[in-house]
Amino acid sequence: MDASLYKAAAEGNIEVFNNKQGHQLESLKTPNHDNVLHVNLATHELAAWFSNGILSRTRSFPNLYLFIYLFL
Repeated sequence: MDASLYKAAAEGNIEVFNNKQGHQLESLKTPNHDNVLHVNLATHELAAWFSNGILSRTRSFPNLYLFIYLFL
């Protein structure tokens, strides 16, 4: 994950990810193997809103999406 995407995830700027149609969001990783959800959950107050937006755009996290939708 490049620095601009990391910053967007940390700030909860989902628009950046809406414009990255070519990226597989699940494959964007930090050197510690964190994905955009990990970055956001660790750094932002609006994590539930951001997570819902990211998870609704991916197919690899259906159970996690359901968990967040039901419990957050």
